[in-house]
Amino acid sequence: MRALSLFSTPVGAIRRFSFSPFMDQGIANDYSSVRCFHDHEPWPSTGLAPCEGDLTEAYHGIKNFIVHPDSTVTRPPMELVPPNAQFVNGVASKDVTVDEKINLWARIYVPEIILTSDRKLPVILYFHGGGFVCLSVHSRMIHDYCESVCRNSNVIIFSVEYRKAPDHRLPTQYEDAFKGLKYLQSQALLVDRTRNSNRQNAENGAQGDETLRKVESEPWLSSHADFRRIYYMGDSAGGNLVHHLSVKAAFEDVRPLEVRGQILVQPGVGGATRTAAELCWALEKSISLRAIDLFWELALPIGAGRNHWACHVVPRLEELMEMKVALPDTLLVMGGRDPLQDWQQLFYETQKKSCTKIQLLKYDEAIHGFNMYPTNEWTSPFLKELQRFISTSSSSS
Repeated sequence: MRALSLFSTPVGAIRRFSFSPFMDQGIANDYSSVRCFHDHEPWPSTGLAPCEGDLTEAYHGIKNFIVHPDSTVTRPPMELVPPNAQFVNGVASKDVTVDEKINLWARIYVPEIILTSDRKLPVILYFHGGGFVCLSVHSRMIHDYCESVCRNSNVIIFSVEYRKAPDHRLPTQYEDAFKGLKYLQSQALLVDRTRNSNRQNAENGAQGDETLRKVESEPWLSSHADFRRIYYMGDSAGGNLVHHLSVKAAFEDVRPLEVRGQILVQPGVGGATRTAAELCWALEKSISLRAIDLFWELALPIGAGRNHWACHVVPRLEELMEMKVALPDTLLVMGGRDPLQDWQQLFYETQKKSCTKIQLLKYDEAIHGFNMYPTNEWTSPFLKELQRFISTSSSSS
């Protein structure tokens, strides 16, 4: 098998496609008509003209988010939530250091069931959304959501605070995601070394030895985590992170971890072509097309276009298909009011042809990020499907 670097540029042309029921024959299929946030002319689809200078809420629809002319940003103020080691609403949480040198850390969530059961629990390695630019592990929305998933599915959540663009552009976030996975691997190796008197560590070789020297045992994980039931999960930009993490991990030795599945919730994928859904939902309040353009402009390497492999992921999927490389069993979640849905559909159609099992879960009236809102009518059904996916894949051999 030839090596496929996480940071290689895939080959393949940008495709024109029409998965959306709102197909517009005027959709561009080349760079000449692509409108990015800095173009000084109206969008043909909306008639909205971009502005000069600081990009304000009226321009991109993100409240209190400002991009300055030097590409630095002022982010909206966030309510930050500290961890609570006591069980509040059925969940306890704590913060751990993943890599002190780069201030990389994670928040662990454990459900109250650990107090009454010795059964080891599945672990979700989680990455939040926010366009690689906004939000945080300890912002109220993300913290409450992780508590909800932890409580409803009786799983351990390991939520990684990856570095943000534009201060740190892609692929920095992918590197941070892999460091989070390696942290879990080191914890699993420590458990096996203790349990098997160094036998398992010897089988895993020098890589395991080096990893173990850098990390202390984390009792919440060593006591309650089932490292043979690992899941990747991400929302929006976090879903993009999960995909690239899966590709990277497919060519790495992560034993004794066993990755049972990945959950991509409205993943932030795209390309240079304007799709029907992007045009139809360009002014969607949950995330506008201008906000999407802005996030990619801030997150991608300087000078990179939207066909960059970090954004346009389908060519890499096709390479993996040619190499007969399987990614973890996949649950892909889509919303019918999400501007990104056509790109997500293309991702689904491509992966469906591969040796990777993929399940599509689509809520026709759901907005982008619907699952972040507890009262949204689709949130409860989604959490039930998530629990079912984990339960089913956990029980399979």
